[in-house]
Amino acid sequence: MTDANLKFWLRARPSRVHQSDAQLALMDEWNVRTHTGSGLVDRVKASTVSEHDAELATIEFLKQWVPAGKSPICGNSIGQDRRFLFKYMPQLEAYFHYRYLDVSTLKELARRWKPEILDGFKKQGTHQAMDDIRSRSPSWLTTANTSLNCKPRTGPCARPGTLFCVI
Repeated sequence: MTDANLKFWLRARPSRVHQSDAQLALMDEWNVRTHTGSGLVDRVKASTVSEHDAELATIEFLKQWVPAGKSPICGNSIGQDRRFLFKYMPQLEAYFHYRYLDVSTLKELARRWKPEILDGFKKQGTHQAMDDIRSRSPSWLTTANTSLNCKPRTGPCARPGTLFCVI
């Protein structure tokens, strides 16, 4: 989780949700290669956590820090994550604010308006959730924010309690 200025202040422990061999067999070649190479396939097979249990645990974690409907999700191509949550974890999807911050949008705008800042966006290529979050979201958003000359809101219109849940 980040504060309103996109500074990390809390990290949750990632959940690995069990998937059956039949479900894993549906992966395409890229996913098999990538997620076998990272060890994720083995961790998912060994997991005993169901989608429902992961959903409830995540909601309980979020309840400690942010009320329902207040926090937007932040991430890269976040529309995919939102569709996944809507289908498989609808209570969790509903917990978030309907708006979200998509790093991909900022990247595309920067590509067109200020391509020199794209060097601040470096993928690690591990496709591990925490690596992706650390490498793509808040630090790159901060770089884009600074380079695009955006200023954090201050004064009576600021929302100091705003938190962003990074997926």
